Amino acid sequence: SFGKYRYTFEHDVSISQKAYEKIFNKMFLSDNHLVHLHSQNIHKRTLPLDPVIQFFNVYAVHIVMFCCFLYFFRSLFLKQNIPQIYINSLTSAMKRYIIRLSYDGSAFCGWQIQNNAPSVQQALENALSTLCRESVHVTGAGRTDTGVNGINYVAHFDVSGSDVLQAAQLCYKLNAILPKEICVHEIRETGEDFHARFGAVSRRYHYFINFNKDPFCSRFSWRCRTPLDMEAMNKAAAYLLGTHDFSCFEKTGGNNTTSICTVTHARWEVYTPTHVAVTGFQCREGDYIVFTIQANRFLRNMVRAVVGSLVEVGQGKRNPEWIADLIESGSRSDAGTSVPGNALFFSGAEF
Repeated sequence: SFGKYRYTFEHDVSISQKAYEKIFNKMFLSDNHLVHLHSQNIHKRTLPLDPVIQFFNVYAVHIVMFCCFLYFFRSLFLKQNIPQIYINSLTSAMKRYIIRLSYDGSAFCGWQIQNNAPSVQQALENALSTLCRESVHVTGAGRTDTGVNGINYVAHFDVSGSDVLQAAQLCYKLNAILPKEICVHEIRETGEDFHARFGAVSRRYHYFINFNKDPFCSRFSWRCRTPLDMEAMNKAAAYLLGTHDFSCFEKTGGNNTTSICTVTHARWEVYTPTHVAVTGFQCREGDYIVFTIQANRFLRNMVRAVVGSLVEVGQGKRNPEWIADLIESGSRSDAGTSVPGNALFFSGAEF
């Protein structure tokens, strides 16, 4: 039966050989050496795999054409069924966006992502990843401690350059799904060279203190039960100005490469809260004070330690020159106690 099959196959080959040989040679071979060798082997009956080899010589054109058809059909099918947003995400360049937001830090363990605690960065990344349908990483202008608040906080993120993404719509949708403690003010496209952390040339913090009981500001202000000498505190704050090594105000265990910062503004002022000015809430002059500090960078827990040290000066426990001595040769254990974080606000950055 095998001999009969071999004879039939060689007979079919001899009929179609001439027709297919020309097409095959023009498409795949510069000459007919391969086919000629196989033809000689068939007549000499020296190769046991001659029928298989000859089969591919004859039907190669059909196989190639069939594969081309399958490839065309597959491409057409994919083009019709893949959503346009995914096609855009693969073919478009990444775009960078600035996001400006404010947040109540009482619900979070700071800005930076924590392994086992909620953070502002994690909440924002989860919401953006859901709406953009891709993994989104957010970079902030600075790290805030547990309980610290942010107003006009600036960050950036990158997403695929899809026309589907509209900044105004994304801002609206973000506010709809983010926790009530986070409010997004603005999202706008920026250049790829913008960086919220490394591009900031200065950052600003405010710390609020009240002296008398006030149920309407206790959440965002620290009540100090002893009077403070604001003149002495401002004299001490003047020693903070300039470029210094502020390791004495840095939390132990910080991983900063340097403790050198440049402080450009540090001052205490009396202020009037909105509810006092508008509703006439009973208080005395000077019941509310605020400390403003601005620098190119801040160390971990630095502002809270600075405020705590200045308060000791205001209480008369230390003289103003003590701050200069701390900066010159002091350690963290020599400085004052850190004040609560709920009264501290990250209030802006300049680029």
